[in-house]
Amino acid sequence: MKNSAQMRKETKIWVVNTLVKNGKFFVAPQHDGSNFKQLFARLAAEGVGRPADRNGSPDGPWTPELLTKAICAIEGNQKGIEIRSVQLWFQENDNGISRENIRWLARIFGCNDPEATSQWQSILWDAKEQQKNERRTKKRLADAGSETTLKPVNVPGDNQEALAEHQKPRLSFMNIAGRSEALFVGQKAFSLVIFSWTIYVMIGLLNFIFGLHSITYSPFEGLDKQVGFLWAPTWTILPLIILPLFIIFFGEMLTFWRVETRPKLVDANETTWGRFVAVFSLPVWAITLVCAGFVFGLQWFGIYARIYWLGDVGQYQVDRTLITLIEPDSVSTFESIIASLFGYIYAGWFIWIFLVIMLFLYIISADFLATVRRMDTSDIDLHHLRYVSMRLMVGVFQCSVLGIWIAISIKLQGAFLSSDSANILSWLLHDGLSVLSSSHERPGLLGNQATSYFTTSLMLGIILVVIVSSLFQITRALKQAQYDEHNEAVQVDAPINAVQVFVVIALLSVSLLSIGQVAGFSIVLLCGVATSIYYVAKITIGLR
Repeated sequence: MKNSAQMRKETKIWVVNTLVKNGKFFVAPQHDGSNFKQLFARLAAEGVGRPADRNGSPDGPWTPELLTKAICAIEGNQKGIEIRSVQLWFQENDNGISRENIRWLARIFGCNDPEATSQWQSILWDAKEQQKNERRTKKRLADAGSETTLKPVNVPGDNQEALAEHQKPRLSFMNIAGRSEALFVGQKAFSLVIFSWTIYVMIGLLNFIFGLHSITYSPFEGLDKQVGFLWAPTWTILPLIILPLFIIFFGEMLTFWRVETRPKLVDANETTWGRFVAVFSLPVWAITLVCAGFVFGLQWFGIYARIYWLGDVGQYQVDRTLITLIEPDSVSTFESIIASLFGYIYAGWFIWIFLVIMLFLYIISADFLATVRRMDTSDIDLHHLRYVSMRLMVGVFQCSVLGIWIAISIKLQGAFLSSDSANILSWLLHDGLSVLSSSHERPGLLGNQATSYFTTSLMLGIILVVIVSSLFQITRALKQAQYDEHNEAVQVDAPINAVQVFVVIALLSVSLLSIGQVAGFSIVLLCGVATSIYYVAKITIGLR
């Protein structure tokens, strides 16, 4: 219990500079480093903002009932306030106060004077932040006490940077998820793009040296089919445009959440993020093994190496690296083996990027939901949270669209190689004209086989699962925050138009599935790609 001398010392600052303002007892705002609970308790006990008598004394202290009635009577406060909200301010607990209620409380303590209200609002906000910092510190100390004590580290002098570097969590070899995530953070995403372009240029030069950049073969008399490196969308549009944008968009999303936003939220530090990501090391190992064992190993050793060994293409579709078995004079078998080997290594590389990014879209959205659930609802700024939700949803949408573009590029190449058209441009043109004009026939098929149909359908399924689950978790987190500290609903609009997202993804999905399957697929593809480019550009420019 405090003695009378301590009480007089604490209340001294509130007696100074007191006066009557607008017929109410007023105390001049002063910063003293108190948290919200301490500050509010003193102001309520003094009766600041209560009607004053002739002597300038307040008409008693505030009670929950009186303060509730006063806040509800404030002009412009159509919503009012629940008495249970006010009661919690009077109680000994760790509950804070919402931004909106700080405004009304500042009006009370400021006696409806604009300047005084502004000053009290600033002080109340600082007191709220002080209480939040104290609560964080208390929780960190409690968490530290429950963990294994670390061995002391001998750091010379006061070298705090060296100490921080020592305490920074290390990424173990088995934590492949953490190492994968590090490739996309900040400027490393652009470095990854440069690395990808460098490998692509090397493979391109190799194809030019071998004469595979533009090469044809005759599946039947009268048709010279162009299957060169420069005519394949998987070796032009995909590595030059789509893959770099895919990496950059995801890198921006990851950096926004991981570096710019997450550390500012309650109990969201680097250690918890690292532990959360490390949980997904097994899926990343699985992705790595699939890309190395299936995309590269099974397809190259199981298909191409076997075809080279047998010397017969059979029913498999012919590309630039298999022409040597049909027209040996065009390119040597050794050159074809080297070109196909590096080609499939690169294919395994960009499929790995695709799958890892899809996984991390889910990880980020799941972590966002978990972070919002851990936050004190009184600390949540709904407008800021809505902005964060919008940025994450936009990132998921951008990456999903580009992921489908990757699948479209792969299927276009596979479907064209199975057609009887001379080149991919004439194939698309004649397909569109076959629907628009009766004088044009739909391109025929060569009757060969391709694995791209199954691969791209699987990729589409992964994208749809990721975008649905990610948007669901982000929306769920936003709805979770639409309740103040007393479960009182707060209306928040959806960050992006869900209908537009559905239309774009659905149109692209139909475009992908229709390639080479129905007449006029090129028209559907044109509409889908054009629409997606418009919406991706629109929301991307809107973020700048």
